[in-house]
Amino acid sequence: MEETISEAKKKMQASIEHLLSELLSVRSGRAAPSLLEGVKASAYGNQMTLKELASISAPEPRSLIVQPWDQGNVDAIAKAIREAGMGFNPIVESNLIRVAVPALTEERRADLIKLVSEKGEAARVSIRSARRDAIESIDKAEKGGKLSKDDSHRFREQVQKTTDEMISEVDKVVRAKETELKEI
Repeated sequence: MEETISEAKKKMQASIEHLLSELLSVRSGRAAPSLLEGVKASAYGNQMTLKELASISAPEPRSLIVQPWDQGNVDAIAKAIREAGMGFNPIVESNLIRVAVPALTEERRADLIKLVSEKGEAARVSIRSARRDAIESIDKAEKGGKLSKDDSHRFREQVQKTTDEMISEVDKVVRAKETELKEI
């Protein structure tokens, strides 16, 4: 049963890590290279992320510079940034691309806060799913006679405690991102 609980904890932790990586791409008021890392551009006959095609830096709080490693990909990268749906209008300057990061409007902030809440809820659902799987496994072991009622109850409490800790962590991450988005 310890293995079942350990597996559930790993799944829950993976949900939190996924949430953190998802929130990196949610734009706050500052320019950060992570905003563009996941944007996919067509290069070499494949869809590749900008992280694989170029170096991305934030020399100023309101701008990003994308420097493709292969100059033949400049136009494809600029097009991908333009079509990413983030409201960016990249400017091509010979061998690099400048991306001005406009200030967020109140309406856009509200949309992003809603998106962050949705991503947080998806992480909570994933954590609860891992809890349900672990408890089903504990129930099966108890019905099969491999666990006593006392052990079953103790393991259930362990799973619930872990679940509560992980959901609390998700709430903390979501609140921090919402606070970041509310800053002007």
